[in-house]
Amino acid sequence: MLVAIESHFDSQEDGDVLFLNTMIDHPVQSGEIVVFNIEGKEIPIVHRVIKVKPSALESCDNNSMDDSYGIYADGQLWLESHQVIGRVIGYVPFIGWATILMTEKPLLKYLLVGGLSLLFITSR
Repeated sequence: MLVAIESHFDSQEDGDVLFLNTMIDHPVQSGEIVVFNIEGKEIPIVHRVIKVKPSALESCDNNSMDDSYGIYADGQLWLESHQVIGRVIGYVPFIGWATILMTEKPLLKYLLVGGLSLLFITSR
């Protein structure tokens, strides 16, 4: 998974590629970083778990307000365990910047493909 928006963690930054363990074989614990989906949101969210309740999690990070304001679906106060996609088990910093730049600046993608094509044609 690629971190493509401003991160609130002190460990992950824009452009970092995250490695996930999608096998949820034991309950999520407080302090773990999880990736989850919220109904109605198309992009998965990465947050640190701050509190665990029976069958529910409260996720947060360095936000000044609770995640129930703007992150979760309307009326949702807790993250349900079935919404968790996986746990973050590692990351590679900055390697995803190429993907971000080519997505945000399509001209760069065309220049890169064109340059590689020209290099391929002239090397024969």
